[in-house]
Amino acid sequence: MKQLFIASLLVLASGVQAETKISDPDWTFKDDFEGARNANFWTGGHMSSYGQSCPGTTGTKGAKTVTFTYDISDPKVTEPDDSWAEFRFKLPFKTTQLEMSYDLYVPANYTHAINNHKFFEIWGGTYGGFRTNVQIGSESWGTSGGATPSLNLAVDKFNMGHSMLATKKPILKDKAGTWQRIQVYIELATGPGDYGKVEIYKNGEFFTGTHHPDIVGREYAPPLPQQIKYSTMGNALEQGYLLGWMNGGPLPGVTTVFCIDNFEMNLREAVGSANRNVVAVPSPPADLKLD
Repeated sequence: MKQLFIASLLVLASGVQAETKISDPDWTFKDDFEGARNANFWTGGHMSSYGQSCPGTTGTKGAKTVTFTYDISDPKVTEPDDSWAEFRFKLPFKTTQLEMSYDLYVPANYTHAINNHKFFEIWGGTYGGFRTNVQIGSESWGTSGGATPSLNLAVDKFNMGHSMLATKKPILKDKAGTWQRIQVYIELATGPGDYGKVEIYKNGEFFTGTHHPDIVGREYAPPLPQQIKYSTMGNALEQGYLLGWMNGGPLPGVTTVFCIDNFEMNLREAVGSANRNVVAVPSPPADLKLD
């Protein structure tokens, strides 16, 4: 039993680590959406609006945000009960190391759809997993009480499919009405034979990623730690968008508005140093002896 206790501590600690941050970025960008939109970075979107107050919130956070309005009456969406809202950006140079964070408001009337909701997509070359040089994406798939995030990675036109958390822990909760801090770290492979990584954090918790102990990949794809291989077509990230298709679930005439505030991004052209401060495994009690 004592040995089992120690093993449990090790297993629990294996998925716990501090947010990975780029130590010496080549470029840093911050936007609280209070001023004028930077048109060189933010390139447009759909059913999204810059510098708007976030419905249902009070205080400084939410005073000016990017709002994402999901409405199934959107004429550009032809599939029944689907909706679409995204906000696009273009990176200032081809990038192999990226750190992105923002506050995300999940509205109080949010109800998960059975299928996927986009969380973010970042890619280089042509968009689309079967056409892209390299694409890093995450979607949130409906599960009990909300939606659990996937990783959807593609390199050299090979789509790895959706890798899911076996625990089905929801990153988006139904009828949340709360803010949460999202942080994403992406590191591409540095050359042939090397592999990159993705990490996603919610409120400082390592929630999912290529090296998360609870994530399960598709049977036809390489193991998760080997999915972001070096792209021979073009090993760099160039652009992306926040949220996206879809938030099904709203009734006709009902809109669901997500908000993003306090956006930050750090980039490096070539992979450099980053802090990876793994939380220490708790020490066993001094009087505990292994049999």
